Amino acid sequence: RTDGYDPAKGAAGYHAMWRKAIVERNSTIDLRGGGRLITTACEYIRNHANEPLNVDRIAAYCRVSRRLLELRSREILGTSIREHIESVRMNNVRNLLSETRIPLQEIAFRTGFKTQAYLAARFKTLFGLSMRDYRNSAKTPAPKA
Repeated sequence: RTDGYDPAKGAAGYHAMWRKAIVERNSTIDLRGGGRLITTACEYIRNHANEPLNVDRIAAYCRVSRRLLELRSREILGTSIREHIESVRMNNVRNLLSETRIPLQEIAFRTGFKTQAYLAARFKTLFGLSMRDYRNSAKTPAPKA
């Protein structure tokens, strides 16, 4: 026979033949190693946070389904991928506000937000301060004790 089946090995030979023929997909591999999947996704998000990002694009990069990516994200990070994207972007916004004098419109553009108005609204909702107030508080030295 040319298919690799060895009749002398019986069922064990049959199963061994099929195990050789199975090709694992990345999604199958990552079912066991969700940490590696999320690490890859997080690195991609960090490197591309200033670009238009969505869950489908990240899942395609990681070569897994959107559903698997969302499940692993909630399991490992405790948040959705969408929330993680926003978190990375907001950290970038806070860094730019506290370390530079770049205009707010430019900060919105550099951090992947479509408009300054949307960024300003999300920033105020998340941090309870306007971006201008945050910038001013970040440059004010703390009182000496």
